[in-house]
Amino acid sequence: MTKKVNIKKKEIIKYDKPGHPTTYEESYCDMVDTYLATLKDQFGQFIKSDNPLSGAKSFERTLTVSLPTIEGFGKFINIPKPTIYAWRKVHPEFLDSLDKILDEQKKRLLENGLSGTYNSTIAKLILSSNHGMAEKTVSTQVVVTADEIKELDEILKQNNLI
Repeated sequence: MTKKVNIKKKEIIKYDKPGHPTTYEESYCDMVDTYLATLKDQFGQFIKSDNPLSGAKSFERTLTVSLPTIEGFGKFINIPKPTIYAWRKVHPEFLDSLDKILDEQKKRLLENGLSGTYNSTIAKLILSSNHGMAEKTVSTQVVVTADEIKELDEILKQNNLI
């Protein structure tokens, strides 16, 4: 809601909420699916070596990765990264749509990292930073009292194990 105030023939418009009006549109949620559909990894090849004497050529296969990211989606819809993250906090439906991007990113990193299509070190790095996945070492410690040790010794002696 706005209020207009006329002070000395100058019209001043006061807004209830300060700052630039939002440009958020619900259609951005649907554009996530379009964005994801445009991102396809592309295989190519280049000549690694060329022997002019024999005419033999060796080729190497390359991969151009198009990994979906929230920042990439921001570029796709021409919206700055801070705005995307701000909308994420305010619009639950937009947050759900952005989660699709992260889900697809995680899926691709896991599948292609495990198969060797993607560099496994880079896949591991992104999975740990963006998806909370990390190597874990689980260690347990058992505390045994002196009485329990004596009891175990007796059991072992009875069974002729020591």
